[in-house]
Order: sequence, then structure tokens, then C-alpha cells
Amino acid sequence: GEPTLDNRVFTLAKNYPDMMFFMFTNSSLITGEYAKKLSNFGNLVPLLSIDGSNEQILDYFKGKNSYKIIMKAIEHLNKNNVSWGFISMVTEKNAKDVLDSKFIKKMKRKGAFIARFLEYVPAGPKARKDLILSGETYYLLEKRKKEIIESGEIYIQDTSQKKCTGLLSFDVLGNIKNCIFFHYSKYNVNDGDIDKLTKDTIKDWVSFNCDGECPIYSNPISFKNYLEECGWKHTMACKEEYLNNLEVANQMKYNYRRFLGIKNR
Repeated sequence: GEPTLDNRVFTLAKNYPDMMFFMFTNSSLITGEYAKKLSNFGNLVPLLSIDGSNEQILDYFKGKNSYKIIMKAIEHLNKNNVSWGFISMVTEKNAKDVLDSKFIKKMKRKGAFIARFLEYVPAGPKARKDLILSGETYYLLEKRKKEIIESGEIYIQDTSQKKCTGLLSFDVLGNIKNCIFFHYSKYNVNDGDIDKLTKDTIKDWVSFNCDGECPIYSNPISFKNYLEECGWKHTMACKEEYLNNLEVANQMKYNYRRFLGIKNR
């Protein structure tokens, strides 16, 4: 969910001052007052969701006035000396824009010190097939991430792996998830020893046999079926097309295999 709606983030930051907490946020609730509160916590860093370099692109993805809202949030953060970064959802329509050096330089000039780029996954009930990464665009994403890391254009975490181990997270109900786009869980934090439960979660995730790094893009429906056999359950009220619609799933599979073919040339 939206972390700025949950005041427990401040309790976490206060209780664990030796840990860094990154909040993926849409920026809409970052007022001057909220930014001032954030300034008391050097270990609580907002990563603003910025999916385009200009008002037209950003409002297309986020809705009308999103660009102005985000720019105002940046103004509040900078005024209160709060460190911040950005996270961009890379899609077939905005990849060239957000992966361009000009966009990164623009964000740095505005004050960003860290970035993250995530490939679009058509989660939710209404899949946008036109946003699914083509093989060529997926390759561009991976290529640019490597270039940015090597050149130091801006700091981004090197997340490349031979096989994805997931991105462990906990939803607001305490369900232990292993990808922010994959709304399935086997355990809840109340089920016992969290260390054991998280290790078992990752063990299930990596035991699926898939081509390439990402099991979701590689074969979404088979991956979902496999984890259901392992006892995982869907945590959303609605069905998700990319996990049930063969047309959407096959498009992801085909595009990902094309990416692997380009990568292995």
C-alpha cells in the first residue's frame, strides 16, 4: 500500500536507527508538514514514483496533475533537507524516456541521490498489454541498469541475478510476499518464527524451474500453479489477468524469451 498513509513507518524508523527504510510512494501526501516530520528521521527515505520526464508522460501514467503534485513534494522535501530518490516503472511506452541519461540528470539536479527501475508487470484485474515490455525493451532496461551502475550516473542497487530470489515484503495484513507485483502468500507474520517463514517462502520461490532470471515474466501461469501446489494463496479480492488469461501470459512468455535470445547473442 501507500506508506505515507501508515504512521507505523515512523515507529519503525525510530526503533531501528541502524537500518535504512525506503518508502515507495506516489508523493500525493508529502506536504510541508509531512516533510518536516520526515526530516527527524535520517533513515526513512522516500522513493518517489516518477514514470516520466515531463508533465505529459507523467500525467498519462499517474493521472491529471500528478506531475505538479510530485514536483511540489520534491519542493517540500528539499526545503526540509530530506534525502529522497525516485523509482520508475519501465513500460513499453516510457522506457526510452526514463532510461535516458537526460532524465537521470534532471532528477539529480532536482535533488535525487538514488534511483530504481522496475519492469512493468500487468498486475491487477485490467492488464495493459500495450505496456508489457517487448524483448528489445527488456534488453534495453537490463543494459541501461548495468551502464548506470558502472558509470555512476546515479546510485542504483545491482539487482541482477542468475535466478531471481524475489523481493521479500510484508503487506499491511502481515502476509509474507516475495514480490511486490505477485499477490500470493503462503505465510503470515503471525504464523510462527518469521526467520523460518521467510526462508521457506524464498525456498519455494527459487525451486520453480524457469528460463532466465524472472519466473513471473518467464511463465506466469505455470509459476502461479506451482506455488499454489506448494500452499500459496492469492491475497487479492479480484482475479489477475496475467495469472489467468493465456493471451496476456503468452505475450509475456514470448517477449521474455525474445529478450533472452538477444541477451545470449
